[in-house]
Amino acid sequence: MTTAAQPVLQNQADSELLSKSNLTRSQFLMWLGQQIYPDAPLYNMAEVYTINGVIDVALFERALTQLVAESDALRTVIETRDGVPQQRSLPSLAHDLEVLDFSAEADPQAQLRAWIDRRTRRPFNLAQRLFATALIKLSASQWAWYFNQHHIVTDVWSSVLIYQRQAEHYAQLRDQAAAALAALPSFADYVTSERAARESADFAEVESYWAEKLAAETESVTFYGAGQPGVQTTRISLDLGVTRTDQLRALAQRAGMRTLSTDLTLFNIFSMLVFAYLYRISGHELFRLGTPFHNRTTAAHKAMLGLFMEVASLQVAVAVDDSFASLLQKVTRESFGALRYMQPGISTAEHNRAYDVLLNYITVKFPDFAGMPAQTEWLHAGHGDSNHKLRLQVHDLNAAGSFQLDFDFNDSVFDGPQQQSAIRHFLQMFDSFLADPDRLIREIDLLSGAERQHFIENFNATDATYPAANTIIDLFEAQAHKTPDHVAAAFGAETLIYGELNHRADQLAQHLIVEGVQPGDLVALCLEHGLETLVAILGVLKAGAAYVPLDPAYPDERLAAILADIAPHTRSPVLITQPWLADRMTAQAAQIIALTPDWQTIRQAPATPLDRRMGADDRAYVIYTSGSTGTPKGVEISHRSLVNYVTWAAAQFDRGEGCAFALYSSLAFDLTVTSIFTPLVAGGQVVIYREAAGTRGLAIRDVIADGRAQVVKLTPAHLALIRDMDLAEAGVKRFIVGGEDFKTDLARTIWARAEGRIELLNEYGPTEATVGCMLHRFDIEADTAQSVPIGTPIANAQIYVLDRHQRPVPTGVIGELYIGGVGVARGYWQRPDLTAERFLSNPFAPDTRLYRTGDLARWTLEGRLEFL
Repeated sequence: MTTAAQPVLQNQADSELLSKSNLTRSQFLMWLGQQIYPDAPLYNMAEVYTINGVIDVALFERALTQLVAESDALRTVIETRDGVPQQRSLPSLAHDLEVLDFSAEADPQAQLRAWIDRRTRRPFNLAQRLFATALIKLSASQWAWYFNQHHIVTDVWSSVLIYQRQAEHYAQLRDQAAAALAALPSFADYVTSERAARESADFAEVESYWAEKLAAETESVTFYGAGQPGVQTTRISLDLGVTRTDQLRALAQRAGMRTLSTDLTLFNIFSMLVFAYLYRISGHELFRLGTPFHNRTTAAHKAMLGLFMEVASLQVAVAVDDSFASLLQKVTRESFGALRYMQPGISTAEHNRAYDVLLNYITVKFPDFAGMPAQTEWLHAGHGDSNHKLRLQVHDLNAAGSFQLDFDFNDSVFDGPQQQSAIRHFLQMFDSFLADPDRLIREIDLLSGAERQHFIENFNATDATYPAANTIIDLFEAQAHKTPDHVAAAFGAETLIYGELNHRADQLAQHLIVEGVQPGDLVALCLEHGLETLVAILGVLKAGAAYVPLDPAYPDERLAAILADIAPHTRSPVLITQPWLADRMTAQAAQIIALTPDWQTIRQAPATPLDRRMGADDRAYVIYTSGSTGTPKGVEISHRSLVNYVTWAAAQFDRGEGCAFALYSSLAFDLTVTSIFTPLVAGGQVVIYREAAGTRGLAIRDVIADGRAQVVKLTPAHLALIRDMDLAEAGVKRFIVGGEDFKTDLARTIWARAEGRIELLNEYGPTEATVGCMLHRFDIEADTAQSVPIGTPIANAQIYVLDRHQRPVPTGVIGELYIGGVGVARGYWQRPDLTAERFLSNPFAPDTRLYRTGDLARWTLEGRLEFL
């Protein structure tokens, strides 16, 4: 069975079950939800009414008895017979009014809060009484009436009717009024009419409308990168205040905004603000917003207790050039369509699964209680539907002239700080709308002043001095002149001292010039590891060219494609290789130099230092990456970028110790840049390893077993290959980890295997940012997330997390990682279109560029960058 088929089959089974039941569709959906979570108070609807006056308990209880006797909805129970839910209104229903006295407590209100919190979370047994009530004395002149009901037999409109009816009965008894109250209409009548509506011929058009709406694919909203929702929720309430509310109501009267009624206009505005908020924090464009409709279109229905509410959704696409006003027009059109097709029975399981955010705009008000001032509080049971990530309830239940926003956050999606962020971001959208309804939504700045200071300024305060005018050859030659007799490289038992390495590189450079290599040319290297590898790289650079590393394991087609791409317009490219690879390379359109047999010729070249043939802004190397398209593209890295990185890397990884760095992986990956140039400019040593035939990727085990390397650059995949080895005695001081997501579990395993003797440094950076641009030192105590953090920017690098409009995202919001600074590549070789797409002007530093990585990240509350 395919995943797509499962909901279809489930819907068919549910429809068959509903056809055998006497529940309305809305009731049936709640019954289904309660079956999945039988012990959770998913649909508890509770209020507490604080009444300022003297209550006669006996009269209050008599009034409640009359209320229950006249309401078939309050006497309804849901019984399951042969697996089918059936509702039955009992002829009579025994109920006790629990009476409590907290007036003698030191803090009656605190006692009430604690009691309410416990009682509101008690689940109902659907086959028994579906309401619970209590009367609590807080003082001689203040009482609290608690009323909790299961949503399956009531809704918020009914809550007002229950409250008003109880007050009317109480007033009649208290005042000994003779006139009887008008009888309540029976909820059973609505149940019958709802079923008839679903079975009518006209209902097909209604279902067709909603089916078409649900056919469009929308993405689940990713709130601040959190996980899948559960059923436990937290409510945070916010009073908008009279000033904001008055401003909002004034805007709702403007031409172009006002619709059929003020409440409908306000509903449209709040819906628009939710869509705008979701657009800014998610990066999506098409959204569905669930919303309840009271569904009471007749006078009889408006006087009837019971569940009438239907939940449908508004579907709106937010465009890049939408303003608040233009988005409001879209929402208004959508809500008119929804109202036209809002009929009894339209709630479906498909609709429930189609949205994960719900807006409940509530228009009802609670008056005084039997002439006594009263305040209504809507209580939260701490639970909700499992597919709801966020519910926003908007109301002014006490007619105070100020809207209250109740944010019901799914606990599995929002932690405490994220809840506060969500409220702040929504309010920022709200206030921006009040200030200027015509403002483009994409322009709203969601960052606080403190966030802007940290994310843009403090985090990127990385200015550091480095030899910006020098090339990487300048740095190497300075070290070679300083320590000419020190070992620069070792390969097995062979070694090469700095002076000799410099001498051979000069000779190769002279030979390359004789062979026609010009400054700025690209020279390909297809070599297995050996001492000649370093000679080739340095010789190419000394000749004023840039090296292009090719992996001998590449298929012939890839080799040919890259060689064709780097070829000068008038001749074939130069390819430096080894004799055992030369035969294979002759098939390529290239001028081949095989180092070993040609060395007799090369060594005849003068070893005198060459005049400088390149500058800091010239290319040092071009590494081809496939990226997401699979088409190789050459990333051009300048000497300036390389010098900045290597200067920083020497300080971070060598630390003046003259360490031995392992070179064992393919030159075609830029992690080798660290292993080659860092030791050669810091007076260290490159220890070279060659993979044995048939052991692709396993050379890392030779590195560890050999015991000479003190600094090893590797990927998490490499670490996984050595997790079974004795790392404590390997002689390694530091592992520099990069290239992949570094999982904390793996880091802990390696830490334990090394007995804490090896420092783990997580380096992040795409090839386009010159090897690495961020670094984090693994902390066994502090790093507890799923992945090891990627840390902070390296010297002269800037990191930004931006939305689709290149605006900084606030704390918790997922954005795309952009990299600025000296390390940003020149671009892609001969790909101006792709260069323009990925390398953009930096809005935070004039006359510089940003590289758009495509990687996702977000800021944590602690101000750390979390790589996703």
